[in-house]
Amino acid sequence: MENYQKICFIFALLVAIFIFYSSSLSFKTAPKQATSLNSIIFHFSVFFAFASFLFLAQTEFNTSQQAATSLSLRLKNPNHSKLWEIFIFANLKGENIFLVLLISLIYAAFDEMHQYFVPGRFSDVFDVATDFLGSLTSVIFLTILNYFRRV
Repeated sequence: MENYQKICFIFALLVAIFIFYSSSLSFKTAPKQATSLNSIIFHFSVFFAFASFLFLAQTEFNTSQQAATSLSLRLKNPNHSKLWEIFIFANLKGENIFLVLLISLIYAAFDEMHQYFVPGRFSDVFDVATDFLGSLTSVIFLTILNYFRRV
């Protein structure tokens, strides 16, 4: 496993821990609007991040000197090339897409089951759908980014 893959896996794990912690927070009274815009944005965003890091954690990277030089020329700032290599020089594969979406969906379902047992929280299928939509958007975004970097 490359260093970038390890870093992305660690970030995916941190986001998963954050999701679990957030789901563990108890409320004395149930939120009035459980499917409020803030809730939708939160669910979408954290699973977008989770799926992005998980996807990149299992992606092979082209980190050759030629690729880094090409990227540095594109960005016109060689000091920032390492950060962008993760997103621009990823070799994406179809099986990664399926695996990331499956893991995200399973984690979203378990997260909602976990919330069912937390006082002041409840489970909602809409939240699982929002989580999955965030993961799907992440995978589509990274796939499109990968396509345009090859053009």
